Amino acid sequence: MVAIVPEPSPFPALAAALHTPIDGQESNLRFNVGRRPSEVSKASKDSGENRSVPSSEGCAPYEDRHHSSEGEENSPVARATLNSVHNNLGRPSVGEGRLSKVRSVLISGETLEECVPPALQEGRRRSSNATINKAHEHKRLSRLASFQAARRSTVAVQFNLRADIPAKQGRWLLRRASQEGLDRTNAFKSFRAEAEEKPQSCTVAALRESELWRRMQAMRPLRNLALFSILAVPFFLSMEPACDQNMERQAMVVLKVLHCIGTVCYLAISVGEMLLSRRFYQSAVACDMLVCVGLFAEMAHLREAPSTLPSYWQWPWCLNLAKCWRFWSSWSSHDPTDPFWVHCVNLVIETYIFVHWFACLMAVIALYEHNTGHPTFADAILSEDPRSAVKFYVHSTYFASATVTSIGYGDIYPQNSLEQAVDTVVMILSQMYLAKVFADLNFAKSMSNYWRGQHHPQKAVTIT
Repeated sequence: MVAIVPEPSPFPALAAALHTPIDGQESNLRFNVGRRPSEVSKASKDSGENRSVPSSEGCAPYEDRHHSSEGEENSPVARATLNSVHNNLGRPSVGEGRLSKVRSVLISGETLEECVPPALQEGRRRSSNATINKAHEHKRLSRLASFQAARRSTVAVQFNLRADIPAKQGRWLLRRASQEGLDRTNAFKSFRAEAEEKPQSCTVAALRESELWRRMQAMRPLRNLALFSILAVPFFLSMEPACDQNMERQAMVVLKVLHCIGTVCYLAISVGEMLLSRRFYQSAVACDMLVCVGLFAEMAHLREAPSTLPSYWQWPWCLNLAKCWRFWSSWSSHDPTDPFWVHCVNLVIETYIFVHWFACLMAVIALYEHNTGHPTFADAILSEDPRSAVKFYVHSTYFASATVTSIGYGDIYPQNSLEQAVDTVVMILSQMYLAKVFADLNFAKSMSNYWRGQHHPQKAVTIT
């Protein structure tokens, strides 16, 4: 029998397990590992006799099995078990001195839970569930970002994310990273861990929501530079041979120099992302390597003399169009919390890019056909002396707009078989593209009305 200083305890079962007296009474109970604290508590309330709790089947008493030596009382396992018990009860940890006053007991997790108050159990359970739910939410949103970015949709991506989480929570998730920096390890940890199973784009995959806003802010300059190249490169290829006026030629030289400087800035900004991307050859970042070749061709073209047809260095210059993935990358181009008019502006810009590319394509065809003596839709403009690049571009854009919108006033139409073939393909593609534009516009409007309806009752309650 071991005498222990009485200590009041609100948990009789745990007190009996630790041989702590209850209400000032001494006890010489020996706790058996196979017994539950409820049985020990019941045994401690019997008559004044000091008797041992009968062991379960095939289980020897605790003292016979675990207390053959003094050193086992202070074993790390026993100390860790008692510390966990006292932490659950909100009491200080058990040290060397106190551990020597009680018997080391190995209690199962189920038994410990019975000794903790229900309120404390509920609080711990809620805290654990909240942590697990938060981790699952972060993982789910990261997978959603990777999946939606792969679809390369313009408006639906933003509203899909916005529909999955409340508006206030979405703004908080996207903007709280303004106080944090980009952590290389956290940003690409999941990408490196899952690279062997399924390679993902390192620019959007495995990004936490706390870093999404920071990455979007960092990619805005790249997106603007990419948009400049998307518009400038086809324009230079198709309109420069038709530029014979002095003022237009000087303006063309200034634009080419500005584009060259912009390409250098683009590569200087994107080189950091290349270094962060351990497997950049498996992602869209590898497209930026083609821009280096396009920059070399662009510098070589600056020294060429004007000609009536696109030069040989202008065709490798078109590799600068590899930047376009920056513009159409969903997470770098739009903010999910943008208002409806911002999405409309983005759709107008993308539609104009489609018309601009078609106009430049038809202009290049007209240059080659006119040089060989075949009739073209722009014979009146190309026959002038000196030729004007501005008039040629306006004429080509008007023809492209009439074709894409299927209006066709009849004043401009294809003049040879090559133009007719290209025009037929473009008309089919334009119908499909315009259908997508109207679908995205309707979807954006419906989602805008939905969120406005959700926030209107809250504003009304706040005002009242």
